[in-house]
Amino acid sequence: MAEEQQKKEKRVCPDIWCKSIKWISILGWILLFISMMLFHFGRPHVTTGFEQKVLAQAKEEWNPFYGPLFLSTMFLILYISLTGFLINKKRHKRKEDRYNISLLFLFIFSLMGLSYYFFN
Repeated sequence: MAEEQQKKEKRVCPDIWCKSIKWISILGWILLFISMMLFHFGRPHVTTGFEQKVLAQAKEEWNPFYGPLFLSTMFLILYISLTGFLINKKRHKRKEDRYNISLLFLFIFSLMGLSYYFFN
């Protein structure tokens, strides 16, 4: 009984892995905010019906500067979220341990951004 109690109390305060998951999540959200700005400035212009009649041409391609930056930040967010999720999965051994749902959202948002870039 004393050995079980000692094993439970072994991890009282957050260790380096719990702290790293938190900081990975914060870094991922900062990068997602930056990628949203890159998306705004780099995406092709959406033309309205009025603009199609009045203007001769509209920008239909990604900006050559912001587009690759957006793509690289999306891949970086995907890598960061997967790394954090794998650390979280390896760390998840006790009932009190929780998965960081923020990393899952980052993964989904990065997949959405990558699919928009490649399929639109």
